[in-house]
Amino acid sequence: MSKKNSDVISSSPNALLNQFRGGLMKGAGYDASTLKKKPLIAIANSHTEMTAGHNHLGRLADKVKEGILIEGGEYAEFNVPAPCDGIAMGHDGMRYVLAQRDLIADIVETHVRSQAFDAVVFIAGCDKINPGMMMAMGRLDMPSIYLAGGPGQMNIRNTPTFTSSIDHNDYHDDPEGMAESLTCSTCGACEIMGTANTFQCLAEVLGICLPGSSNIPGWHSDKLKAARATGQRVVQLFHEGLNARQLLTQGALENAATMLMAIGGSTNGTLHLPAIAHSAGAELTLEHFERASAQVPTLLAISPNGPWGLQDLWAAGGMPAVLHVMQKDINTTTKTVDGGTLQDVIDSAVVRNPKVIPARDNPHRPTGGMIAFIEDGDMIELDILNGRIHADVTEDEVARRREGWQPMLKEVGFGFMDRYRRHVRSASEGAILD
Repeated sequence: MSKKNSDVISSSPNALLNQFRGGLMKGAGYDASTLKKKPLIAIANSHTEMTAGHNHLGRLADKVKEGILIEGGEYAEFNVPAPCDGIAMGHDGMRYVLAQRDLIADIVETHVRSQAFDAVVFIAGCDKINPGMMMAMGRLDMPSIYLAGGPGQMNIRNTPTFTSSIDHNDYHDDPEGMAESLTCSTCGACEIMGTANTFQCLAEVLGICLPGSSNIPGWHSDKLKAARATGQRVVQLFHEGLNARQLLTQGALENAATMLMAIGGSTNGTLHLPAIAHSAGAELTLEHFERASAQVPTLLAISPNGPWGLQDLWAAGGMPAVLHVMQKDINTTTKTVDGGTLQDVIDSAVVRNPKVIPARDNPHRPTGGMIAFIEDGDMIELDILNGRIHADVTEDEVARRREGWQPMLKEVGFGFMDRYRRHVRSASEGAILD
């Protein structure tokens, strides 16, 4: 069993402080004497009313709480910001979204460390919030479990023009269909393989969520069952002493880099996975992604890579089924949060729709420093087959441009963003803060 951090609330060497802290807890509705017998579980939530991928997380947290109580634990929920990339696009707000990833990680880490929690449930759904939570998980290295908010549903599914494709590229000649393919009809992350669903899927690869739970749509009753089971499991993790870094290992993170290619995941994976690895004491470099890209086919045709949505992936068997198909390409001995290994998950998985999750050998393999000196009018050659980008600019011209080059510094004003810009590392290092 893990050491009970929360014992400090009522059982420290200082009797006066014990009495004072007990009084503070009583004012919040807790019984300090009861806490002596139970682990105190933090629920790091990211519920927000304005974001479809997060506006249902309050209800999921309620089910997590039920599970914690059933298993004999106590809980305390807190929330972090949950910015929507889509809302931030096209205006100054987009500068602040990536920065919030590290802010979220900092908030969770500092709050959990300061308040003597024994274990943590992380609940998130979209974009920068998922990796921010996973970074905090790696830093804290406590008994931890992740609960994905799940995908939503695009409204094109509910129209008479639905063709089995949710991808907007299939509705260019149908203005109404195009509009509905861009409209979320339910709670849950946008039903495409963007950053949100990429990291919900990769949570299954990393073994930090209950197997099969991530792809359950946010609106489905099975998500409520998964939330309750997540609450039960986190208490068990505390008693078993299974901590986050036993899951977020080098092998698990390399598996994630491989499966990022297989699922046709967001290119932001190459930004966030190295940051998560760094937080967990591991390392992922661009070379890991290059090797995976050369060896692994893009198995899934989830929009925007094809017609299917995440709802189709879930119905076809979800990420456990994808892992089953790709098992020869990954290390299946890595641990999972349910106490087994990735191989155990794979052995119980079933592919229910081979159109959505095809055999490994069927999919098409993706044939997939100077940028600061490129100017309008330069001809760029993209050699996808050989993985090469060539600018038709002479070495003398590059040298001339280099001499007069100055980094572009856009005005950010006083405050958080100015401080962030001075400390953030390059994207190739995960854009982590020094």
